[in-house]
Amino acid sequence: MNSVTVRAFGKVNLSLNICGVCGKLHALDSVISSIDLCDDVTVHRNSDGALRVVFAPCDDAVSASDCKAIPAENSVQRALNALKRDYPDFGVTVEVKKRLPFAGGLGGSSADAAGVLCAVNFLYPNMFSPRAILRAAAKAGSDVPVMLAGGYARLTGTGGEMERFSAPPLSLCVVKPSGGVESKEAYRIFDELHASGRFCPSDNARLIEALKQGDFEGIAGELNNALAKAAISICPSMRDALDAIKVAGGVPFVTGSGSCCCGLFPSLADAECATGILSNSFTAYAVSTVLHGCEKI
Repeated sequence: MNSVTVRAFGKVNLSLNICGVCGKLHALDSVISSIDLCDDVTVHRNSDGALRVVFAPCDDAVSASDCKAIPAENSVQRALNALKRDYPDFGVTVEVKKRLPFAGGLGGSSADAAGVLCAVNFLYPNMFSPRAILRAAAKAGSDVPVMLAGGYARLTGTGGEMERFSAPPLSLCVVKPSGGVESKEAYRIFDELHASGRFCPSDNARLIEALKQGDFEGIAGELNNALAKAAISICPSMRDALDAIKVAGGVPFVTGSGSCCCGLFPSLADAECATGILSNSFTAYAVSTVLHGCEKI
């Protein structure tokens, strides 16, 4: 086997609380889930020991210029470099075909790093220990370990504390308005709005219990995001997306630091119907939550 391709699934933040500041980082309490919107990550063996990474679009939500703007020091490269330090002869060429929008709050860069580590593990099943893979995930980015694990999880602290749990799937519509939101800028504005560095609009214990029970109304009542106001101030078109989701019958919420907006629907058929309507004005996807972070194709 000379190459492996995996689907690297994105995520949505069903809630995002900010509990304070720890050094230069914000302490979070967030409930997330993987979704079946993904990037495709292919890893090829290299005989020369070199590490090469290429990004290309495969969806209208991602442009060639977006891919060219990805810095050389990206999450995929950090994951590969971490493996290379422990295994000097290791070399691969990585091709990432992007669907997950940039600056959308869907965890695209972390998903790509997780996808690379998953694919490498398939390609070299006897080379890397589980500890080496997890160590590389942590070095690639704070969200990469949870993206590698996938499914539902509650994240607390500055990203290193993860509590996974099982719950029935959700049906969602993900809407990408025009423009994007850089996380750093969203947090900066949040700090201006909340001098205490704290804002917790969701009861995450209640949300998790509602998710486990499949309680639609209980889930809908806790879909809140502490960064929503800051994100909308950066990307005003998010407000139009949230309003349109509500008109289409969904329960609207913001994922991550934006700019993607989501709608919760009672069924996938409802989400698909709404997506058809919303696609007239936005890039929109009907998605379901999934129980894993990556999937071999």
